[in-house]
Amino acid sequence: MMAFNLPSAYSITPSTKQIEQFKKMSPQQQKQIAKQLGYDLGDFQGNSSFEQKFEQSPEFMLPRQEDDSGMDLEELLADIEDKPEELTYFGYDLFAGEPTTFAPVSDIPVPSEYIVGPGDELVVQLYGKQNENYNLTVFRDGQIQFPQLGPIAVSGMAFDKVRELLTKRIKSQILGVDVSISIGELRSMRVLVLGDAYKPGSYQVSSLSTITNALFVSGGVKEIGSLRNIQLKRKGQLIAVLDLYDLLLHGDTSNDLRLQAGDVVFIPSAGARVSVTGEVNRPAIYEISKNETIKDLILMMGGAKADSNQGSVLLNRINSHNVREALDLDINQNADISTLLQNGDELVVGKISDYVEGTIELTGAVTRAGAYHWKKGLKISDVIKNLKLDLLKDADLNYSIISRKVNINNDIEVLQFSLTDALTHLNNPNYNIELNVQDEIFVFSIDDSLLRFEEFREGRFNWKIEDEEEERINERTERIRFQEKYIEREEEEEAEDAQDFSRVTLLKPIIEQLRKQSSLGNPYAIVSIQGEVQFPGTYPLAKNTRIDALVHAAGGLNDSAYTVAAELTRRDVAENNTVSVKHLMVDLNAVFDKENVHNISLKSRDVLTIRIKPEWNEVSKVIVKGEVKFPGTYVIRQGETLKQVINRAGGLTEMAYAKGAIFMRKELQEREEELLKEMQERLKNELAAASLSEADENKNIKDDKASLELVEKLDSTQALGRLVIDLPEILENEEGYISDLLLKDGDELAIPPSTQTISVIGQVQHPTAHIFNGRLDIDKYLELSGGFTNRADKKRVFVIKANGAVKMPEKGSYWFASKQTYLEAGDTVVVPLNTSYIKPLTLWNEVTSIVFQSVVTLASLARL
Repeated sequence: MMAFNLPSAYSITPSTKQIEQFKKMSPQQQKQIAKQLGYDLGDFQGNSSFEQKFEQSPEFMLPRQEDDSGMDLEELLADIEDKPEELTYFGYDLFAGEPTTFAPVSDIPVPSEYIVGPGDELVVQLYGKQNENYNLTVFRDGQIQFPQLGPIAVSGMAFDKVRELLTKRIKSQILGVDVSISIGELRSMRVLVLGDAYKPGSYQVSSLSTITNALFVSGGVKEIGSLRNIQLKRKGQLIAVLDLYDLLLHGDTSNDLRLQAGDVVFIPSAGARVSVTGEVNRPAIYEISKNETIKDLILMMGGAKADSNQGSVLLNRINSHNVREALDLDINQNADISTLLQNGDELVVGKISDYVEGTIELTGAVTRAGAYHWKKGLKISDVIKNLKLDLLKDADLNYSIISRKVNINNDIEVLQFSLTDALTHLNNPNYNIELNVQDEIFVFSIDDSLLRFEEFREGRFNWKIEDEEEERINERTERIRFQEKYIEREEEEEAEDAQDFSRVTLLKPIIEQLRKQSSLGNPYAIVSIQGEVQFPGTYPLAKNTRIDALVHAAGGLNDSAYTVAAELTRRDVAENNTVSVKHLMVDLNAVFDKENVHNISLKSRDVLTIRIKPEWNEVSKVIVKGEVKFPGTYVIRQGETLKQVINRAGGLTEMAYAKGAIFMRKELQEREEELLKEMQERLKNELAAASLSEADENKNIKDDKASLELVEKLDSTQALGRLVIDLPEILENEEGYISDLLLKDGDELAIPPSTQTISVIGQVQHPTAHIFNGRLDIDKYLELSGGFTNRADKKRVFVIKANGAVKMPEKGSYWFASKQTYLEAGDTVVVPLNTSYIKPLTLWNEVTSIVFQSVVTLASLARL
């Protein structure tokens, strides 16, 4: 198994359960979790590579782990997130493992000064005249038994001396051979690792082992153990003290002595400790020795970062009264860094301010935003020298501002200028403004395609979903499309964050600062402009701002602006603190003619309203189709009537059937759509309630077929927005007659051709159309259609006139009782279903009428 390598040195060994959970996740989830764990996703992809990597551990050491094998993967991640970023103890991660075996470590190179002793093995190779290999063990008497030469004493001698001795003896007694001598198996010895070791105990180690070797095989040092006072004891005597900081910080191994059999490596508890946090290269908790100073601690922590505030370092210390006190140090001063450290000291190294001295800042739609060196006499033209090279393509050349700090509280004032004027009038300080140190220049983009400023301030969203095919969509589809549009917009905004230089984004912090610094005697320096300008909204009140400057700030006037009389609303506060609101009329033509009398200076919270030109509207159109001489789309003026447009269309043709004219209006269609949705819900609820009631009372549930058919018909019914008109009466009377209809944008008039039929639909034997005969009444047409079905409601027969009007039976009678009932060509006789054959529904009659009206109207439109 292998541990996750987290940046905080927190190690996790995932259990089999957690690994299996990971494998079942989607690729996106796997990527997210791998990132949280500080791992590369490739470590988890594929069973073999994943498990192999977990098995590739060192032979003697495995990472230390916490017992989290019972956690689900989500619980494990939550546990990691809940762990605060804590300081770690310096140096202990060197031994971040535990031993897997107590076998001696024997794969250590043998130095030439190694002292040979009993148990060591010498490998002797003879070559030349005679080729032989000998593995010779040093016996307890310190000798080796060499064939042909006899016993040779080697114990206690350095290895290079042994090699020299054997080579000389062999060559002198065996002629014609060369010799190669090396160490084979080394003797092992037992040592004790005691104290605050991770795995204290007795260890069999090689004769070459040093103090650090013993520490490694025992798993290292616990966090409560000392790294600076590791003791080597031999026969009860202290032989040496190893300070691991010398090894960790300087690579010094001079005190890492070689062990002998029976040695004891003792790890006492840690001594005094201090912590270092903040802008240093190695924040951690350090163990200190006696008489160590801040200077020594600086070496331990690797020094301070470049952006650290070394002149004001905080030293938290527990004084003699057991109260924590703070000392301010300058670690660049010898006197301060000579301060002796005490147990529990906490050194906090802060970060220097982001403030850059002697600069001005350039922000917005420019090619090189950022800080610029300031010098006395610096002007706008010295920072932005070329409108093409120094600005982005969509930079606004007519409106830019300078945010200038005016006091020690960082209060600001705003200066407004035009980049075009600044670079055109280089020697005019009113245009090419001289800059002060810490000035910030804002250059806006003319692409204000995000939210208008007022919408942004009020938290409103006004995103229109375009329907290119102009098809009607239901509420659920519209909601889904809005969500998709919302997500798409969020993604686009995130991608464009770095390039968002709109007024909305750049002005927000400035207006917020002006709000914070406003007080009694220092009014809130904002003005507003609304109406016919490019970017209506709220703007900072710049120094000496007049009406023309505010119009430029808002992107200029629209072509629909009424320039003769704009309105300036102002609140005046009297000496007795009463507030009066005044409305001043402003002639914008005079303002832009540079007549100072009309170009009024603005005050706090002024509101300028730019009106729209009278009768200035978007183009209004109506559609005329069917039996007119020139059908088509007509642009109308305000107040134009239906009769006037028909006359413009050349009047009716000889085939026109004026009584059957169909007039449709958008706003009526929208109301009908809402009504249909409401009725659909109510009808379904009534059906459900009726079914439950019948089931609860053990009644025979009535035939649902007719009810379900009605629901389906209502669902498929289109909202047409038909308005009943009497076109013959409109055309017969003079223009201006009270029944004439004022037209609106989107109105539609359809005039069908002449018809000679009467239709009979609903609960009759043969629903069909008949040739119109003025001598026949309703009951005759019903008879021609085969008469009523057994489900017909004979008392509620009604007629839909050709113009869309509905004629209902008189109370207490029915249609065919009156022989004088008047019918005309194009009328439709409707026989509804008797409600006794369906569930009791209060909406039945109303819904039936709507459905049949829609059917009749669509049938008429189909004839065009």
